[in-house]
Amino acid sequence: MSSRQAGRASGFVQRESKLTAGLFVKTLVLGLLEKGEACLNELVGVGQRLGVEISASGLAQRMTGAGAEMLKQLLVEQLQVREEELGGGMGILKGFSAVNIVDSTQISLPENCQAVFAGSGGSASKAGAKLQVSYEYLSGTFNALDVGSGRVSDQTSDLPASFASANSLTLMDLGYFKQATLVAIDQAHAYFVTRLHPQVNLYWHAADTTKADIVGFLNHQAQPSGELTVYLGAEARLPVRLVFRKRRPELVTRERRRALRNAQKKKRTCSAPYLAGLAWQVCITNLPAYTPDQIFLLYALRWQIEVLFKFWKSFARLATVRVRRPERFLCLLYAHLLGLLLFHALVAPFRLHGRAELSLPKAFQRFQRALPALIRAIARGWLRVPRCLCAFLCTLYPNAAKSSRTKTPSTRQRLALAGL
Repeated sequence: MSSRQAGRASGFVQRESKLTAGLFVKTLVLGLLEKGEACLNELVGVGQRLGVEISASGLAQRMTGAGAEMLKQLLVEQLQVREEELGGGMGILKGFSAVNIVDSTQISLPENCQAVFAGSGGSASKAGAKLQVSYEYLSGTFNALDVGSGRVSDQTSDLPASFASANSLTLMDLGYFKQATLVAIDQAHAYFVTRLHPQVNLYWHAADTTKADIVGFLNHQAQPSGELTVYLGAEARLPVRLVFRKRRPELVTRERRRALRNAQKKKRTCSAPYLAGLAWQVCITNLPAYTPDQIFLLYALRWQIEVLFKFWKSFARLATVRVRRPERFLCLLYAHLLGLLLFHALVAPFRLHGRAELSLPKAFQRFQRALPALIRAIARGWLRVPRCLCAFLCTLYPNAAKSSRTKTPSTRQRLALAGL
């Protein structure tokens, strides 16, 4: 779907205007890529470079619900294109068809957006948006980028099971822990690794009626790590591997302090068995033929999406909000996400060059430097664009390579050393 078709389908285009749907999209996307916290006047300047004269108030008036819907349609379509066309791995984790990492991040908003984007409450902002993301690690692309209210629980999301396919691996945190999700992934002949939820029912045998005392079992373990087979859920009785390893004393102290602090904020208490269980790191999985150490290393891949969120917010300035109308916020957010999707699609095939790995922040800085020339090329006609993009990609190595780390290997190096 072109921007013109999306504009008509969403109702954004109702009459002829010098600010066409295509120019509106280009202005917002390229402007926010060039400067994540760009104000209206700066976006107007980008529009002028693209060949359209419009005032700041005129641009603001076009940031309507229809404009947001048009940008959302384009984002959804581009996600589908990325899923169909992009692929390739990193020379690791060859036993999986995909490695899907699911997580969410919050964006605080002005209080007058509360009616549309209610915050999570408590000490958090009264208004906030939540971005639900499914990131495919092997190809460096995205399955989904969903925007919703900050109050919506991660557990209601269907992303973990939506993209589970044969031989794929799904990694998720406790916020997404749901027995039905794990069963759906298993039935798709796919795999999962997640932390054990402290309130889930586990049984030693499929026919047991009494829950297994996992904490009591762990407290009597002489070995620092190990595994056993248990059955998940009072109804599902899904056979899973429970893998465990003892935490270092300083980590145990930190986790218990964090648990007590969070409980105090919510005016709750932590039970003695729960605090005792924090001495162990425990995951459950349906993966066969992987050692406990390998499974914990696979689960550590989940941190990659946290790195992405930090990159989006700190370097691309995704969470910088200067507007007070929900529809304008959505226009800017969807345009920002479209730009980031474009950037990730460009650099994904070049994440490796020999033994060197690409640094996303450094690559993004190079991309921002290339944007003025890219904007000029787009204004003159698309024939010049491939040359600009090629010039940018040729600067990635060694200019945007990660620094050499011999003492602290990268995630890819750790996986390769572990034979994964």
